[in-house]
Amino acid sequence: MIYLNLVSEEIKNKIKLKSLYDIVKYGFLFILVFVIFISILFFGASFILEKNYSNIGEDNLIKKGQKNSRVHEVGNMIVALEDIQNNFIPWSLVLEDVSQSSNQGIFFSAIRINKSKNQITLEGIASDRPSLISFKENLQSLESISNFEFFNYDIFQKEDIVFNIKAKLNF
Repeated sequence: MIYLNLVSEEIKNKIKLKSLYDIVKYGFLFILVFVIFISILFFGASFILEKNYSNIGEDNLIKKGQKNSRVHEVGNMIVALEDIQNNFIPWSLVLEDVSQSSNQGIFFSAIRINKSKNQITLEGIASDRPSLISFKENLQSLESISNFEFFNYDIFQKEDIVFNIKAKLNF
């Protein structure tokens, strides 16, 4: 098969330019379609993300509200504990001192501690007078108790002496 080229140079250049133009045109068309496709994907993705973000934001607000209420609860507990610690009075230490000051001849019928007056009242029975005197001296040597008032119901009794002692607590 034989091909004859009867086309002039000018027309050949136009044909080459036209084919080059078609390639560029289809290339731009392809890029345009690709950009439109990517734009649609980005728009859809942003719509989905925005919708999910608003749901997540609402969930976070609910969770933050729950966390904030929990934080306030813990804060209130800490304040309550600080109040308890600030108002702590070492009753056990006072009772330990009183019990160590007593001897075998002292029997308590009542021990009353009045916080508002900072006062302790000891009532009981002493088996004999020397044990009551020893108990009185031991109490007076304590640092946690002062300003003693001794009330004996029967001064002349030698055994089974009923006593009532009021004292100020030193805190």
